[in-house]
Amino acid sequence: MPDYKLIYSNAKGTAELIWWVFTLGGITFTDERITMEEGPREKIRLTCFTSAEIPHGKVQVLMVDEEPLVQSLAIARFAAKEAGVVPEDNLEAAMCDALVETVNERMKELYDYV
Repeated sequence: MPDYKLIYSNAKGTAELIWWVFTLGGITFTDERITMEEGPREKIRLTCFTSAEIPHGKVQVLMVDEEPLVQSLAIARFAAKEAGVVPEDNLEAAMCDALVETVNERMKELYDYV
């Protein structure tokens, strides 16, 4: 099994979905949260990458062994497949994706309100 390291800001947000999926699937991962005081972009650049750029400029990064994966919903879908919670039927899988997108939209609205 690969070594997973989830790196994201300490604020509530879309990376929580990834945490939930890994936990649901019983997948062991390193949960590295970065505070704003630490300067998230600089810390991620120094601890994870040899280049001067964070992939796509996003703070949510899943390191799969040494390979960075970015974009929180792409990471969540990957995690769901790794956890074995994605239906094999394509229509059922698409319905799950629709549910995830809806929850993600509602979470954004909630965090904007709070």
